[in-house]
Amino acid sequence: MGTTPPGITAKGYSGLIDEAGFILKDIRKAHALEVQALDPHHGDPFDRLLVAQSKSEGLNLLTHDKALAAYGDHVIVV
Repeated sequence: MGTTPPGITAKGYSGLIDEAGFILKDIRKAHALEVQALDPHHGDPFDRLLVAQSKSEGLNLLTHDKALAAYGDHVIVV
C-alpha cells in the first residue's frame, strides 16, 4: 500500500483518475476550519482533512477505515 506499481507514472495516474470520472477537489480555508471543529475520533491529520472536506462540501466520503464512521452519515465504510 502506498507504493507505485511498476510502469505507472504520475501522468498515468492522472489519466486513470480522469478516465474513472473522479473530480479532484482543492483544499480550501473552509476545510481547514472544519478540521479544527471535528471531534478527535481519529488522529490521522490527512484523514481528518478528508472528513472535513467532504462534510463542508456536502459530499460522501467512502473509506475502509471504520474509525472515520464516527464523524457522521456522510462517511460510508466500504
